[in-house]
Amino acid sequence: MLLTLLAITFYLLYAYILTPLFYLFQLKKGISNKDAAILIGKHFPEVGDKLYNLLDLVDNQQTSELLLASIEQRSKKLDAVPFVKAINFSENFKYAKYLLVPVVVIILVWLSGNLSSFLDPMIGLLTIKWLLKNLLLFLLN
Repeated sequence: MLLTLLAITFYLLYAYILTPLFYLFQLKKGISNKDAAILIGKHFPEVGDKLYNLLDLVDNQQTSELLLASIEQRSKKLDAVPFVKAINFSENFKYAKYLLVPVVVIILVWLSGNLSSFLDPMIGLLTIKWLLKNLLLFLLN
C-alpha cells in the first residue's frame, strides 16, 4: 500500500509539476511556432494558413523594407481575428447536466441542516486511515 501511494505521488509530481517546469526552462522541447500556427489555422478558418505564412516571412533571412511592410500588414490583418471564439460555450452546455446532480445534492444537504451526518462517513474514513498509519508506524518500530 505504501509503495502504491509513493508511486502515485511520484507520478503526480512528475506529470503536473516537473513536466511543465521542463517545458518552462526549455529542458524539454515543446511544440514549435509553425506547428502551433497549423493547429490555430485548423481551429480558426478565418486564420487558415495566414499565420503560418507570416511566420515564414519572419524567418526569412533577407530583410528589406518590402518584407517588413508585408509582415506589418499581415500581422494587422490577424489582429482582427476574435480569439475569444476559441471556446464555444453553447457546445459545453450539454455537460451541465452532470454538474446538476452534485449541486442539487449539496444544496439539499445544506438546506436540511444535516451537514454533519453527511460528512460523518468521511471523518470516519480519515480516522481509520490515521489509526492504520499510526498502527503501521508502531509495528515497524
